[in-house]
Amino acid sequence: MDQFCQNIKNNKREICLYLILFLIFLNPMSVTFYSERVSLGYLHVFFPFIVFFFLKKNLILNDKTIFILFFYLIIFIGGFIFNINEYSSFILLRSVASFLIFISVFSISFIYLEKNMIISFKISLVIWSIYKILLTLSILLPIFISNDLSLFHKAKFLGTPRFGLIYIAAFWIIFFNIKSTKINILVLKIILLIIILIGIYLTYSRGTYFSFFLTCSFFTIVIFLKFIRSLKKDFNFLLKILIGIFIIFIFYLYQINVFDHLINEFNIIFLKDPTRFDPTNIYESFGYRINEWRKILIHTFENIYFGSGYLGNWILDKNFSSTPHSYFFDVMFRTGLFGFILFIVILSKLFCYLYKNYLDLFYGFLAAIVMSNFHDVFKIAPNAFFLSFLISLWINNIKQKQI
Repeated sequence: MDQFCQNIKNNKREICLYLILFLIFLNPMSVTFYSERVSLGYLHVFFPFIVFFFLKKNLILNDKTIFILFFYLIIFIGGFIFNINEYSSFILLRSVASFLIFISVFSISFIYLEKNMIISFKISLVIWSIYKILLTLSILLPIFISNDLSLFHKAKFLGTPRFGLIYIAAFWIIFFNIKSTKINILVLKIILLIIILIGIYLTYSRGTYFSFFLTCSFFTIVIFLKFIRSLKKDFNFLLKILIGIFIIFIFYLYQINVFDHLINEFNIIFLKDPTRFDPTNIYESFGYRINEWRKILIHTFENIYFGSGYLGNWILDKNFSSTPHSYFFDVMFRTGLFGFILFIVILSKLFCYLYKNYLDLFYGFLAAIVMSNFHDVFKIAPNAFFLSFLISLWINNIKQKQI
């Protein structure tokens, strides 16, 4: 903690500059274009240009980046050739846009992430999370004071698992980086963690709850295994185990009403309304997902090499309204089997890399992996920037000891 604060004091101006930029990248924005809302959730792609032209820092291009971009470019060219006689010019233009959006996740890889950038990134995740949560609470409090529960739905405008990912990442950044024996620092840490826990609750998302529970469980298991192996060497591991159990216990008490709700949902699904769990019922969430995933798998194995040419699975729907409800299935559909395999390899490498070098970021990434099975988590600004930054850490092999 002392070294972390000292780094901030020594580089205040540069860190403040990066903080402002990163908070802009984290904030979802959109504009109206021809009467339609167009997302500006990928502003982080301009970061290399800002760093190069305004901060006069060199850009880099290593072998990993070249291979990945070339591989996905080949998929795009092949898919575009196969689609050129099948779709209109407008849809082909969308495939170009989708390709650029997809590879934007590798955009920050052109920068060597310096110490100040990494510190600013972690701080920005915490600041952004606290701001969003307090904004939600500012809406909730008047509702509770007025006792007008009919307005309660207004508090759910941030109720999305996609923001929950950043909240979970912020939780673990606070947990690992704020370390001190000073009472005021410990009190600050507890307050910040409580605010983040409230924010996780206010996502009203079972996916967020489940992902956070898994990260806490994973942390506890890892610490327990280390404790078993080092029982005779380091008694501090016992304390870490107790901390992990305490986190899970507090989270359970905090969410007990939610768990009661989930139990009721379970009883409804399996005892009262089995159709809700019927994979053939496309009008319920479970059945809809299964149906879409089945169509994506069929399409992928019919188009192994180029997938859909980066077009979404909405091309399979006559109303162009389908959504995969899974980032993994979305990547599979857009890039084909081999593109999907490469993406899984990248995430696997990133998973191991973060675990070895950045535990404070690893647990946020772990939550992202879990959520990606059920949601298109990386299609909004904060999560796209989060993944892009982490991939750059791995591609450029920046170690924790270097900062």
